[in-house]
Amino acid sequence: YDQNPDTKLRLTAFQAISMVGDASSLNLFVQKLKDPDKPYRIAAAEGIARVGDKSATEDVSTAYIKEKEYGCQLAMSYALYQLGRKEYIEKLISGLKETYYHDQAEAYFLEIGSPVVPELVKNLSNTNADVRQRLCMVLGFIGDSTTIESLKPLLQDTNSSVVSEAALAIRRLNAK
Repeated sequence: YDQNPDTKLRLTAFQAISMVGDASSLNLFVQKLKDPDKPYRIAAAEGIARVGDKSATEDVSTAYIKEKEYGCQLAMSYALYQLGRKEYIEKLISGLKETYYHDQAEAYFLEIGSPVVPELVKNLSNTNADVRQRLCMVLGFIGDSTTIESLKPLLQDTNSSVVSEAALAIRRLNAK
């Protein structure tokens, strides 16, 4: 990928390698955590999350501590969560209230899938309506019939967008 002179193509190729998440790319991902370009650091962290090799935990933790860019912090939080550092769920949930980053956090939750449902359900009473709404959306896709009871109280939420999203999530879950 890195032999191509086209910088856009090079980045796209690296992002594709990250999506595959093959263990043979782990060293490359760890190296790219220090790249000066934000998109490479994001893709590197996502690749590490998909590989799931706990030997990279220290490298990701070190990069996270030094990281200033919020999108990179989210990606590294996703990686750390996937590597067993469950406390990083808080950073991912905080991403749901961010105008420019909520899609990124939602995508991580969707990719993690059902294992994260209990943590998301615990946060349905978040004080931020955007967070509650986005949690409903995610839970509508990755939850199951047991999630419905946790969503029902949001049908009475003071925020109409939360109510609408909770109703939609319940419909999705009932259709499964």
